[in-house]
Amino acid sequence: MSLDAAAGFAIALLTHGRLDDFQLPQAAQFLQAHFESLDAETKMAAITLGLQLQHPAFFALVQQGLHDPDPAVRHYADDALCTARRSSAYQP
Repeated sequence: MSLDAAAGFAIALLTHGRLDDFQLPQAAQFLQAHFESLDAETKMAAITLGLQLQHPAFFALVQQGLHDPDPAVRHYADDALCTARRSSAYQP
């Protein structure tokens, strides 16, 4: 399984609530450890998910997006974070 496919699978499990509170940090750690190797679309999906979950384990993932070498990912992370802050009580 490719890294992008594995990350996509983890994102799908998280999106559908198939991981418990014990597994959330493990999933976040996996995505963070491989973030630089993911394609832009998968990075953006991970950032979106991290903001939606509002779990402390995903805060570093959002920060990685804000510092990504790809300007499209950086801008996406910045826009998504601003939107999350305006629409909720998101507190990284």
